[in-house]
Amino acid sequence: MHDVSLEQALIGALLMKNDLLSAIAEKVTADAFFEPVHQTIFDICSNLIGMGKLANPLTIKTFLPKDMKIGEMTVSQYVARLAAESCTASEVPHFAGLIRDMADRRIIAAVGEQLKAVQADPSELAAWGVEELDRLATSRNVTTTPAVSAGESAVRALDSIAVAFQNDGAITGISYGLPELDAKTSGARTWNHFHTG
Repeated sequence: MHDVSLEQALIGALLMKNDLLSAIAEKVTADAFFEPVHQTIFDICSNLIGMGKLANPLTIKTFLPKDMKIGEMTVSQYVARLAAESCTASEVPHFAGLIRDMADRRIIAAVGEQLKAVQADPSELAAWGVEELDRLATSRNVTTTPAVSAGESAVRALDSIAVAFQNDGAITGISYGLPELDAKTSGARTWNHFHTG
């Protein structure tokens, strides 16, 4: 697909076939997109489609500043490019999932950076980190993952600290792929990790 990004391909597909919104909306909202211009365009499309109106390259460009430049392209040129290089309808759910996953990784990385920057008691840091990551998980609307209270998050954090202590600080959960976050949290924990045996 040349150098077209997932975001461009997904929005292009939506511009070409508005009824794909239901498949996309289950996985992503505007804030999942990395590029601000894509957030704006997706938001415009979602609002138009939600009102029963057509969202295509002609209709959405009227909601964007006429003098806006995206790289070397005008708004009209950029929106036309999105439509021309869209992904197929069958690829839409997969692309939406990838965009959501990348957005989640950015959030996890941000939590890791905050943990690294704060000087506090390890148990407090762990409780806060787990709470933030649990909030991310529950915001995903995954029916197989039960909502977790702040109290339960704290219990999980303390369990994690105890296990890490017994293992000389080695990572005992699933690696986030971010060494600093792994070091602070001992890796990700699943619900079953604390409720088996």
